[in-house]
Amino acid sequence: MDYKTKTAKIFRDRLKAALQKNSITAAELCRRSNTKQATFTQLINADEPRLPRSDTIAALATSLGVSTDWLLGLTHHPESGSGIVGRYVEIGKNKRSEESLDQWVDWYDEAAGKKVRHIPDWLPFYFYTEELLEIELEGRKFTPKMREKLRVFSLGNKNIKAQKFDFEVCTLMQELEMFAEGGYYWKNLDKKVRKNQLEHLIHIAGLYPKIRWYLFDGTKTYCTPFTVFGSERASYSMGTTHFVFHTDEHIKLLTETFDDIVKDAAVQA
Repeated sequence: MDYKTKTAKIFRDRLKAALQKNSITAAELCRRSNTKQATFTQLINADEPRLPRSDTIAALATSLGVSTDWLLGLTHHPESGSGIVGRYVEIGKNKRSEESLDQWVDWYDEAAGKKVRHIPDWLPFYFYTEELLEIELEGRKFTPKMREKLRVFSLGNKNIKAQKFDFEVCTLMQELEMFAEGGYYWKNLDKKVRKNQLEHLIHIAGLYPKIRWYLFDGTKTYCTPFTVFGSERASYSMGTTHFVFHTDEHIKLLTETFDDIVKDAAVQA
């Protein structure tokens, strides 16, 4: 079957499916899309599947509330652009709330049995010693309940300890060097706290292959924080705004981005 015939067959099958889902008659669809009844009958019933003109495809898609890409088999998601944004892409502020924290923990729980890929802005909280975690939480606007929930999750992450998912994390090498030197953000942090944290990180690195930790060189690679939770979702942070994607295309793109950064990492797992 050549490409054109295959596309025509997909178009016919999805046109039928969309018509049935919308619970409207063929006559009503023809009226809405200004398509001739004879043309529509040929599209649905012809022995050999065929594609109509582009303006007819667009009119049918609009009338059925689906995208032309979906009708032609170019995407798995039937929604139009605005529909995809509403259903498959969540955009919001990185709020410090119990609700957002619960959601974040739930995403890790839902990733059990899958691979989690994570590029944090510094180190993920679950790499922290209890001492450093308490110091960090003290300076953030978390309620006591949120602090306790994050503390329990970070220091006793059941998914990581029970190896419920493959975990890969790639962090900025220069951030680790700056922490070890006590520079910039960490300049007022007690040297003993830093030393204990570094020794804990040596322990974390020794958990390979349960945890695969890489370091990338910021002088050669730029990347903002994001996490891919299996094949279900990907969360991308940009300042105080986050984007959560549920589309196959976005998840695949961020997965490939992570894999490329890991491949060129200055320090391998």
